[in-house]
Amino acid sequence: MRLIRLALPVYVELLTAVVAVGLIDLLWVSGLGSQAVAAVTVATTTEYLALGVILAVQTGTTVLVGRRDGREPITPVIRTAWLLWAAVSLAVAVPGVSLREPLARLFTGDAVTAGLTADFYLISLAGIPVFFAQSLTDGIFKGRGDTTTPMRTALLCNALVIVLDPLFIYGLDLGVPGAAAATVLARAVTLAVALTLLARRVPRDSPARAN
Repeated sequence: MRLIRLALPVYVELLTAVVAVGLIDLLWVSGLGSQAVAAVTVATTTEYLALGVILAVQTGTTVLVGRRDGREPITPVIRTAWLLWAAVSLAVAVPGVSLREPLARLFTGDAVTAGLTADFYLISLAGIPVFFAQSLTDGIFKGRGDTTTPMRTALLCNALVIVLDPLFIYGLDLGVPGAAAATVLARAVTLAVALTLLARRVPRDSPARAN
């Protein structure tokens, strides 16, 4: 039963944080036509592929934090994880934004769809560090045996995307880029909440233990 209690929130978190966000974006941009739907489908799929890079860092962090189990300081592990996050984020975001147009053309031969995909990439790939930071934060929670908090923050992100998507896409008339902007903003707010919770729940190592 303990295994189920730990695993079920992880399943819900992955389903909502990765799959559901993209589906919500697709739902709202469907009113813009088939080319908009195609652009968001291509862009979000690419984002999921990029997520695999940070998952390696997240998994390693979860394992190392879990091994400490209160017996050893976790500050060095978390510090190293954030350094890796910064490196990976720059390695993905900078070339992704710079090469967004050829990247978009790689996935579609339709000029309009490629243009919309590149517009989505400009915002989504620039905001990829936020997505990666949330993934890493979730990994730290999981390493401490807390799989419920990542699930709840993922649900919060979904709720924000549901509200912000129509506002940005139609209310502000931003179209496809509006879906990307709404998603990045929702993730940023969610990350702020998650980091606040993490700071409150993860004890600081004493100077003696940290050395």
